[in-house]
Amino acid sequence: MIDETLTKQKEIIKGLAFLNPYEEICGVILNDGTVFPCRNISNKRGVHFLIDPKQLEPIKDNIYCTYHTHPFSTSVPSREDELIAKKIKKSGLIFSLLDKSFCFYSPSDKPIPLLGRPFILGTLDCIELVKDYYTQNLNITLKDKKFFDLRLLSYTDMPSSPYNKEEFKDIMKDYFISLDFYEVNDLKVNDVLLFKEKGIIPACHAMVYIGKGEFLGQSSFSVSKVQSLKHLVDSGKIKQKAYSILRLKK
Repeated sequence: MIDETLTKQKEIIKGLAFLNPYEEICGVILNDGTVFPCRNISNKRGVHFLIDPKQLEPIKDNIYCTYHTHPFSTSVPSREDELIAKKIKKSGLIFSLLDKSFCFYSPSDKPIPLLGRPFILGTLDCIELVKDYYTQNLNITLKDKKFFDLRLLSYTDMPSSPYNKEEFKDIMKDYFISLDFYEVNDLKVNDVLLFKEKGIIPACHAMVYIGKGEFLGQSSFSVSKVQSLKHLVDSGKIKQKAYSILRLKK
């Protein structure tokens, strides 16, 4: 059983931190005590971390906790740190190079609210918001299908990415179809709508219709919120505005 003081692991993490003091390094500690460094694939590595989920797939059932460093702030977990821990249901360990201290924190069991959540690439995004909506509001757990590649690209990275091609235009629609959704031409409450963004070929934004012309969505530029498109719904033009309307099979 792992030593919960993590004394040996902390020394290893501290040494790794000073090898790269200007970026947040990250990884996981396994149940047998092994420190497993991972790539930080965030595009703002000085202030954020994003563990490459492909690295974690082979060991996902053997993870004790995550770890990362704070180069320029204290070891107190940020709101984003706490939300990541809650979403992946794993404790976290932070080492601060600023005050040379560690902080171990564990997630609460309370669900993340659907409104007001920040955008965290690959963790809290429009896809995760749809899945959480179905869980929290409809008591439906959607299939746990992996969808790494497109989800790990920021809005600014998408136009120059390998996925910005005609052959990938339906990649997000195909993902939802794999979750037992199907395409429809009318609009009902709880339907998922996919939208395209300017300069990006694949539909890469999903929203849930909650009725009365309102949609729940998570933009990469703001917190999750309800948006009114009543004029489009009432006029029937929402079908032209959306790339696809998808409905969960009963």
